[in-house]
Amino acid sequence: MANVDLNSLLDESKEGKVGIKDGKISVFDPKGLGNYPRIEPGENVKIYLDGKLVQNEIVINSTNINNIKIEKNSSISGKEMSLEISKDLVKAYLKIKLIPDLELRLQDVKPSSSIKISAKIMEKIYPKLTYQEIMDYLIDNNVKYGYKEDVIEDIINNPQDNYCELVAEGNYPVEGKDARVKVLDKQSGDPTKYNFIASFRSGDVIAYLEPAKSGMPGISVSGQKIEPKPIRKLTLESGKGVTIFNDKAIANQKGRPKVEIKKDKAIVSLVKEYIIKGDIDKSTGNLEYEGDLIVLGSIQDYFNARIGNNLRVHGNIAQAQVEIGGNIFVSKSIIGSQVRAGVYFSEEIFSILVDLEKELSKFLNASEQLASEASQKLKLKLGDINRDKIFNLLLHNKFTQLIPKIKKLSEKSKNKYKIIENLTNDFFNNYALPRKMTLLDGKNIFQILDDKIMEIIVVQKKDGNSSHIFTDYIQNSSIAASGDLVIGNKGCYNSTVNVGGNIVVTGKDSFIRGGDYTTKGIVFSPAIGSHLGRTNFSIMEGIYADLINGTVFIKTKHDNLLLDPGEQKIMLRVDEDGKLVKTNKKPEISKYIMNRKKYLSN
Repeated sequence: MANVDLNSLLDESKEGKVGIKDGKISVFDPKGLGNYPRIEPGENVKIYLDGKLVQNEIVINSTNINNIKIEKNSSISGKEMSLEISKDLVKAYLKIKLIPDLELRLQDVKPSSSIKISAKIMEKIYPKLTYQEIMDYLIDNNVKYGYKEDVIEDIINNPQDNYCELVAEGNYPVEGKDARVKVLDKQSGDPTKYNFIASFRSGDVIAYLEPAKSGMPGISVSGQKIEPKPIRKLTLESGKGVTIFNDKAIANQKGRPKVEIKKDKAIVSLVKEYIIKGDIDKSTGNLEYEGDLIVLGSIQDYFNARIGNNLRVHGNIAQAQVEIGGNIFVSKSIIGSQVRAGVYFSEEIFSILVDLEKELSKFLNASEQLASEASQKLKLKLGDINRDKIFNLLLHNKFTQLIPKIKKLSEKSKNKYKIIENLTNDFFNNYALPRKMTLLDGKNIFQILDDKIMEIIVVQKKDGNSSHIFTDYIQNSSIAASGDLVIGNKGCYNSTVNVGGNIVVTGKDSFIRGGDYTTKGIVFSPAIGSHLGRTNFSIMEGIYADLINGTVFIKTKHDNLLLDPGEQKIMLRVDEDGKLVKTNKKPEISKYIMNRKKYLSN
């Protein structure tokens, strides 16, 4: 065997190559130790070697190239149609699959050691679709209404492999409206300061009935009528605390609305109680509610409440402002707060209110008289007369004490009677602005003040308007009630109290220490007075205490008395002349104890 020069073979080696040009394959065998070229099938072609289909890459040479057959993929043209109807029967979608004839050409590939043989689609020749063919198919499949002619034309003129087009659309039914009860969105007070719990007063319209409205039928793609959903008809009926009139629900009491639907009846009721399961705090904000409010927690620092009826607090009231139309029951303590139950003012404040209202009435009558005289002289309409000039004239001449009286009311009510304080503040805010005595709505600030004061006087004079306060302890607070203040086991410390009823401290070791206390009834407490300062009482019926712990000053309409620390068994009543006289008869306080236990145990 001759020796082979490997180095010479390596030097002369050359890779084999294969390429395609104009649909023909050219093979160049390798030289020396070079590799043979490879081919593999690509898109739209099949490669056969010795009659067997080639799936992966194969090696070829100039010898086996003659045994290779390349076949371009071909398809049998055709078309398939199907129909999809929406569940609501209003829309029909036509699905079409077109299988075109393909005109293919082998792609040229430059000679390389490895190539992929592919055929390029030169043209798709789609089978023809006709309008009649599509329409026949739709009708055969029960699509008889709402044809979209433009969509069908587009399918015919722009063939493609797959379609899914909305070719027919019926009409949806126009749904009717169920009858419904619409509860009025009643707001009260200042929404920037209070979150109003939907509630109503007696006489308010709570809700009204919106009657049912019939719908219109639609039509399906098969041409069938589609009925709208059945509508619910309702009649409005009254529940607790409600009267029905002209399809309106009217409140007979205070409370929040409740609507119950039972078959074809809408029953509207008023629920007096609303329950806060936790505290009145930042999670609730300040609250306003016309009915009874139950707070299972406390009213926390700097959060306020306005309640139209009764309030029950299971915890404390601390650093808060609370206004109640009914009674208030606080299981624990009232600390650093302003609490007002019902509409009540001290005799002094009430006297100032009555006097001021008389002065305002005279002032307004005088201004109207001057305005009438001026309109006749100037031949102007009464409404065109400048009231501000008349007001200034009267204030600087005949009614010089009117503004000082309003200022006196403002000073006396400051930090004691919020309703009056706000009223006088509103007056002076307008009075301080030039030319603002007559407001935009035609009313003047004096008339507004007079109307509000008269409302307060009327409510104060009403019989049976007593609102009571029940609690266990009061400290550094301002308390006002049209009825009684009943304090339990602890007592009251350094507070200002004004009540239209009695001040009764029921606990055996309870006390009243420091502060100012005004009552139209009696004061009853086991101990009164404080070593830290004088405790003052203004009474109309009597005062009863077992022990005086500090200096106590008692006054009536026509008498006064200073008691020193250490005195015992103080039993004084006020006689017909308004004088303090001793008595041996103690007041019956068991009813106050029973009432407190009853309210606070609920």
